[in-house]
Amino acid sequence: MSKIKDTLRRLYGGEDRFIKILLTAAVLFWLPRLFTPLWRDEAITWWIIKDGWGEALRRALSFQEWSAAYFLLLKAITGAARSELLLRLPSLAAGAVCLRAVYLAGLRLKDSRAGLLAALVFAVSAAALNYSNEARPYAAALAFNAVALLYLLKTADEGRPRQAAVYAVCAAAGAYMHLTAGLMIAAHAFYLAWRRRTSRPAAKAAWAGIAAAVLLTLPQFFTALSVFGRREGLMFADKPDIFSLLYCVLPPDILIGAAAGTLIARLRGGAAAAGPSEKDAPGLALASALALTPLLAAFALSVSGTSIWVDRYFICYQLGIALAAGLLLGRLNAAALRPAAAAITIFALASHAHIYHIKEDWAGAMDFARQAAERRHAGLLLTSPFIESRLPGWLGDPSKKDYLSAPLSFYGCAAPLNMLPLPRGADDEAAITAALERASAGGAVVLLSLGDRNYDERLRRRLRAAGFSLASRRAGRLFPRAYVFVKEQQEEL
Repeated sequence: MSKIKDTLRRLYGGEDRFIKILLTAAVLFWLPRLFTPLWRDEAITWWIIKDGWGEALRRALSFQEWSAAYFLLLKAITGAARSELLLRLPSLAAGAVCLRAVYLAGLRLKDSRAGLLAALVFAVSAAALNYSNEARPYAAALAFNAVALLYLLKTADEGRPRQAAVYAVCAAAGAYMHLTAGLMIAAHAFYLAWRRRTSRPAAKAAWAGIAAAVLLTLPQFFTALSVFGRREGLMFADKPDIFSLLYCVLPPDILIGAAAGTLIARLRGGAAAAGPSEKDAPGLALASALALTPLLAAFALSVSGTSIWVDRYFICYQLGIALAAGLLLGRLNAAALRPAAAAITIFALASHAHIYHIKEDWAGAMDFARQAAERRHAGLLLTSPFIESRLPGWLGDPSKKDYLSAPLSFYGCAAPLNMLPLPRGADDEAAITAALERASAGGAVVLLSLGDRNYDERLRRRLRAAGFSLASRRAGRLFPRAYVFVKEQQEEL
């Protein structure tokens, strides 16, 4: 017991005890989602790795080549075990590694307090709360980038070849976890170039590390060409507007929390410390280069006419946000620091800490569908969760159909499956008609829908016209919605 007390005293002692307690509380909020059902994108991860190594490689390269290395790494770690928790634990470990690396980077750039504040801001960010607990590649990309960043700083200061080698491997590994993480190498090069103009230029070994990272990452150039070549089927979102970009680089939870802390300090008669000192300049230059990466990516996408914009694809910018916040918050005096840290933590957790990733419960929906199918011998009518369902030929291709129904690979149902396209505003009448005709051949249909009310009503009208009536539905506010339709004559019997 005395050893435990000594350990706790060592960990939570000192004048920054309050920040450490907030940091621990924030990390605990990462955990609940580990035990929730897989959401649709995590189901793709399982579908890709669930069979043999050859099949896993083929599926990774065919369907999500921008993160192919992540899927193979996850398969090696988990053995493709059918367990939500086990599939997510590597991301949790990656989140912990990232947290430690961010702290050490802040420590090297300034001091222990800056490192703790940077770690706290990362721990309560959407990046940590959303991706340190899901079976997707973002946490792994973040972790490799955070370690690369740390070794970039070490190499720039100390110039050891071994440090440069670690940097190059980790920076490249981040790009292989997710293609867009390779953009961080450009931000790292900018930082070294900026230092070259100061009185303390970076060691030459750091530039060698950048060159090695670029060489190691070159094969991803061909991956980028592949993704760009099929961009018409990957238009997940519109081009970002200015408010979306500002939300990325100027997170409201951080700004409001810092402002609230300063205001509270002033009301108590205190005052915040002066602005950033000259000693903070290198760290802020690096943090700015990292944080502004989404703006450069958005500009490049706009010029190319490509609309593949989802902010999590560029999630490594969060490292810059965390470091900048740590350096700037560290300038607050004691009277302002605690309320600012508390306000940031509370506001961020209220904004981002949710039990479900996007309010999906495929486990519950499939359990409902399974019982209905067994009781009524019903067929299954599934609205595909993925945009590719609207591409010609996808609904009829067996392998691609498996991809489109990936959640069913984990939460299976023996009922015959008929696929509907994801509604996206275009005329899908032919695909809908074909799916409804196949589903209507039986005496009952279980419809799983993602909640587009107009689409659901359109399907209900078509089923009523085919002689089906709504017999039951799955209550609740989570998706997919589940409905059981039976033929009216059968219901009368």
